[in-house]
Amino acid sequence: MDQKTQNAESIEARVRGLHEQLKKVKWPSQYMFKFIMPNDRNTIDSVLEVLPSVATPRFTSSKNGKYTCITCVMTMPSAEAVMDVTMKACAVKGVMSL
Repeated sequence: MDQKTQNAESIEARVRGLHEQLKKVKWPSQYMFKFIMPNDRNTIDSVLEVLPSVATPRFTSSKNGKYTCITCVMTMPSAEAVMDVTMKACAVKGVMSL
């Protein structure tokens, strides 16, 4: 199995695990989104576009300024809504969800 296939399977397993955890939560509920990405304006803007319009993001830069973290706590209606935002954000090149 090549590295790309292993990475894809690892991501799928993490997504399934997150979805299983989220299904146990009573919705609507508060959820904290946390995304780390290169400190690039286009990447940051792409992530901000997928966050709901009522979001109030907080930005933190790494010590060397190469990376930015966007954190946002908000009330979400369902596990599916959380997964939708997370998957759209992670589809942006270089973005990782914590």
